[in-house]
Amino acid sequence: MVKRVTNLSTNLVQVNKLSSIDPDAIGCDFSDRVLRNDEGLVVAHYSLPLCTVEARIGSSGCVVQGVLNSGSEIVAMPKRIWEDLGLPIRSDHTMKMSSANTSIDTTIGVLENLILDFRVGEVMVQVQILACVNFDLLLGRPFHYLMSAITDNFPNGSQTITLRDSNASK
Repeated sequence: MVKRVTNLSTNLVQVNKLSSIDPDAIGCDFSDRVLRNDEGLVVAHYSLPLCTVEARIGSSGCVVQGVLNSGSEIVAMPKRIWEDLGLPIRSDHTMKMSSANTSIDTTIGVLENLILDFRVGEVMVQVQILACVNFDLLLGRPFHYLMSAITDNFPNGSQTITLRDSNASK
């Protein structure tokens, strides 16, 4: 927890205070779903599945799993889903994308103001269309920013996400 306190000599001082968490309580809360080393300390998993959220695309009735990825700079969709939707894109708005493996691909264009419904109301996002990817919808930083997303991750690999609709104040 970060706490600001006034100091007469420098006007502002930042104090970092760590809340005390009992490591044994983590084991109790998550039981055998956490990994421990030989000394009994909780350690990171080798791999965890990506977290997704279900979204309905506009009035199409198409339901996709959106991969939550706050490390991505874009919201993206594969060409195959865009073609099924039959919506127009702006092909004059392409981007060069650099992947984690350093390959560089150019997007096909952008699908502007795509309506997504997460069962609590509709939001609009700008979606880059990619030729060949292994997800239905990538919900990157623009989505997280729009929705003021708050993500909580837990030692057992589960995750909760709180989304806020900026337009409807929900």
